[in-house]
Amino acid sequence: MLKLGNPAFREIFTEYSTLCEYNGGRFCKAFDADIDNGVILEEDVRPGIPLRKESSLDKRLAVFCSIYKGLHIMPANAEIYPTYLEWVGRITEYMSTRHDCKELYGYMKKAKEICLSVSSIYSQQMLLHGDLHHDNLLLGRDGQYFIIDPKGVIGDPVFDVPRFILNEFGDEITPELFKKINDIIGILEQNLNLPNEIIRQCLYVETAMGACWSAEDSSIPEKYPKLIKDVAFAESLLTG
Repeated sequence: MLKLGNPAFREIFTEYSTLCEYNGGRFCKAFDADIDNGVILEEDVRPGIPLRKESSLDKRLAVFCSIYKGLHIMPANAEIYPTYLEWVGRITEYMSTRHDCKELYGYMKKAKEICLSVSSIYSQQMLLHGDLHHDNLLLGRDGQYFIIDPKGVIGDPVFDVPRFILNEFGDEITPELFKKINDIIGILEQNLNLPNEIIRQCLYVETAMGACWSAEDSSIPEKYPKLIKDVAFAESLLTG
């Protein structure tokens, strides 16, 4: 399968480098690349059904936990990748210049403080996927799920957990959703042996950062209330 990306963005290089470092396993394989033209020749995962299509929450959680455990490796060339803290710092700095969405900037400043606190305890410098959500987990041969589209970022594996939870958010913030996310956090705590509080903090950081990335990519003010609502919801989950 040929994957076409924008050669102007460094992500095409870090994706290819990540796939080469993992060299298969639960990741799809990368066979070759033309980085200057933004092209990667990758293994085609068949049937390629994304985890999002799995109707059972228990099954989605089981798949994620099985993939997460033992996934992360030490990078051979750490210097070629951004760090998770650099991601957080860059978007925080950008949001400081956006005077049209000061509320999001306030959330992001808090997220940066939390990220620095978590990183002082969870400080491994491993190669992370960086975007480990439902649509990047595809059903392949023998009923196994395979991983595609890594961002390639350096940090502690704990920062690869919240993107999955964020994909379980709904369009509407309801008491039922609050219970569902709390239940998910509890299951991940047990299965991944991570403190409940740390998972909640990482979820807040990822939600704030994702909302700010969306604001960076769009100048449509109508989108901001939904972004703010999602971050406020993640903030409410900090205390359970």
